[in-house]
Amino acid sequence: MRAPSLQRARLSRWWRLAWIAGALTVSLAVGHAAVAAAGGARRVQAGRIALANSWKAPQFVRADAAGRVFLLRADTLEVYPLTPKRTLGSPSRLERLAGDQEPFVRDAAMSPDGGDWLLLDASLGGRVRLFRAGKEKPLPDLGWRAAAVALGGGEPLVAVFPVGSREIKLVVRGDGKVVANAKEPPPLLLGLLGSEWQTLVRESYELASRDWHAADATMRLQRAVRLAADPKGGVWVADELGYHLRRFTPAGRQRSELTVGKGKPVIAERSGAELDKKLAEVRSATGQRVDPASVRFTAPRVLDGFAAARDGRLYLLVSDDRKGMEGHLALDRFDPQVPSLARLPVAGLDELAGRLSVAAGRDGLYVAAFSGEDGLWRLPWEALEAAEWQRVDEAKLDGEPLPVLN
Repeated sequence: MRAPSLQRARLSRWWRLAWIAGALTVSLAVGHAAVAAAGGARRVQAGRIALANSWKAPQFVRADAAGRVFLLRADTLEVYPLTPKRTLGSPSRLERLAGDQEPFVRDAAMSPDGGDWLLLDASLGGRVRLFRAGKEKPLPDLGWRAAAVALGGGEPLVAVFPVGSREIKLVVRGDGKVVANAKEPPPLLLGLLGSEWQTLVRESYELASRDWHAADATMRLQRAVRLAADPKGGVWVADELGYHLRRFTPAGRQRSELTVGKGKPVIAERSGAELDKKLAEVRSATGQRVDPASVRFTAPRVLDGFAAARDGRLYLLVSDDRKGMEGHLALDRFDPQVPSLARLPVAGLDELAGRLSVAAGRDGLYVAAFSGEDGLWRLPWEALEAAEWQRVDEAKLDGEPLPVLN
């Protein structure tokens, strides 16, 4: 049974306000891909790709199993292939079901063969939408707020927040912890099995306050994640606000866990002045007023985007605050076969930080700003291979420190 129309409208508005405010980006000057020395370490600079078309709408870059790169324009749902000359080819359009409103896409995944798309649409209260061979297929009600999407092995996977899409009741347990009133832990990861969503992974969760707005705010900080399909059919789940990644099989079994430092978000409460400033920013960006409790808490962003390459390596765009690098992005490369985790400072993308999409193409790593007007960027594989990567300290795989490599 679907939520009442009024409740769906409230959820839709909530998602738009929360996501538009977090998606603002600033355009950069054009740079050429090259490796340069900076701060005592080798540094790679991203090069902006000169595209004939641009748009203010959200966009997402994705690559198929063969390394072909595609760019989704999210307002018109047009999919542009990137040609070998790095120009946009003729687009194909995803055909929506009749009667749906204009989408506001927050996340997008493409199948390994490039034929299917799974979208997280904030205009519909965080609903997911599946397009098979370019045509939208009806999906059952998810029942939970969607956080991120993937097409692991071509099948829909959705990470969800630990609260339902309808009203919930919060209770205080005997130990003083605030939890949702439910018989079992809420899901973390759902998969589509036939015509029903199946819980693949459950995870216990403690809310920070019995006040719903405060609990909702901290919940979104702690459960903000990204998904990346693993070439072997599984999926990587990565926290945005804490360095914590997990790889799950298609059946939901955890196979590996990578952490750096504590691996958890560092949540802090804003001061009165900081809270007033944030409320003004949201009001300026959205034209709407929000409950102060919904933005009372904050946490520094760790992950801005990541992708799994065909060879099994992970590439992660992360915030780097070491040795005066605060405010700069770095590229981390995790090789699960060695295993090793190495870091390389990246120039040219700092002002795009916030929410980026990343794709491993044939000729390089592609990075798309959330807003189309801020461009599409590339890091060539040859530049990445020639760069001097540095070991990431305090990295652990399955609880054990990663070995020091010569």
